[in-house]
Amino acid sequence: MKPFEIFCACPPGLEPYLQAEALEAGFKGAEITAGGITFMGLWPNVMRANLNLRGASRVLARFASFRSFNLSQLEKQTRTLEWNTLLAANTPVRVDVTTRKSKIYHAGAAKERIEKAINERIGTTIADDPIKIMVRIEDNLCTFSIDTSGDPLHQRGHKEAVGKAPMRETLAALFLRASGFDGTEPVLDPMCGSGTFVLEAAEIACNLKPGRSRDFAFERLATFMPDRWAELRSDLAPTETSIHFHGSDRNAGAISNAEANAARADVAQNCSFTQASISDLIPPDGPPGLVILNPPYGARIGDKKKLYALYGALGRVKIAGIGADQTTAIVTVTRRLIALGHRRIVILESESTLSNLGPDSVAFLDELAAHGIAAGDYNMPGWEGGYDGLYRCLESLFSRTPPTAIFVYSVAEYVATLQFLAHRGLRVPGDVSLVCCDVAPYFKRYQPTISHVRWNDQLMVNRIARWAKNISHGKEDTRQTMIYAKFMEAGTVGPVAK
Repeated sequence: MKPFEIFCACPPGLEPYLQAEALEAGFKGAEITAGGITFMGLWPNVMRANLNLRGASRVLARFASFRSFNLSQLEKQTRTLEWNTLLAANTPVRVDVTTRKSKIYHAGAAKERIEKAINERIGTTIADDPIKIMVRIEDNLCTFSIDTSGDPLHQRGHKEAVGKAPMRETLAALFLRASGFDGTEPVLDPMCGSGTFVLEAAEIACNLKPGRSRDFAFERLATFMPDRWAELRSDLAPTETSIHFHGSDRNAGAISNAEANAARADVAQNCSFTQASISDLIPPDGPPGLVILNPPYGARIGDKKKLYALYGALGRVKIAGIGADQTTAIVTVTRRLIALGHRRIVILESESTLSNLGPDSVAFLDELAAHGIAAGDYNMPGWEGGYDGLYRCLESLFSRTPPTAIFVYSVAEYVATLQFLAHRGLRVPGDVSLVCCDVAPYFKRYQPTISHVRWNDQLMVNRIARWAKNISHGKEDTRQTMIYAKFMEAGTVGPVAK
């Protein structure tokens, strides 16, 4: 077989660090492209990339390309590909198609034609865990790739216990590399959660392969070489190291999770976890090392009002910070709802009270007052007790004076609120307009589409990468950066019901 292009994906902005890792691992000719790196290779290279590369989130094998200008031509050319050398008969397959600047502009129709051609050649089935064929049609060039990883590569297979909003292992590995970490110095994470940074650092020092504990999609392909795979996996003996890696967290459950994960990853002997607040942080014994952490910033987790004291403590530790500034977006949403006739507008945020307001809430209440709307406890009904408390809060609201518009701060609480409204027979946005102050990739699949507040994650990644570069060059960088959020109006906002 001739060499083909192999694409390893990573978050945009971090491609240089994945390229450096790939070149160190012997993948010659690795070049940076948008959202990852590419190099030429054969199926053993695919297996080795999945097993060895810590920063790659997925490995695709680009096995065919041709130009096509209409659906009939696409179906005919797809049928001529040597599918039997790639897929076993009756293999479950899912086809994903994207199209851009091409004569074939309907991705759904292209998907149907490709699936039909594959089925006629080798037969395919529907299953819960299909092999994914990814087709990109750009400038009339059709590029066929197969996902050789299966589950995303951050799922190492040994970190079963996680908390809220955990750092992905692939991202942690790239940030460690960007910080200049090479496995020869201690690492301390004072907000370790389930231990991602600590475990990744320990595994790097012990030369443990990131994919050693999991299965991959390529093992189900017709191209799979069991003997070669066994040979690659036989070289998994760890390297002994005297370096120690430290994690602490104020949450006892997080410490228990981290310890269990370290044991499953076979690095418990090199890791220490302590229950402690960051304000009580004491440098561990031993040589100087790297301090790295992923603090909450009030989007997916963390009550923003309660985070001010935390970031004050971080300020005393002299560390850089980055977060999302949602105040302007909250004001924009409020003005839009008022323009649509809404007067009974509520922000749902746990443990929120008028005596404990953050800048977003103050701006919201000020905007109501500026339009002559009396603002008080009704507009900020905080609750305690998790989702049970949220449901009690909603029951109380709708049993008195039902709101016509609701802001919800987290995705999970948004979904819970949506279910509550559905149980009551209330329509969104016909009876209640609903806005989420966070964003999730699957929002676009909902009907109606979800109005939400979002910010540019890429700017955050770029800022972290710049910080890591500065630190690796010995430059002090403690600048605090805020990314401005925007209101994205969609189908869950409408005029007040008459």
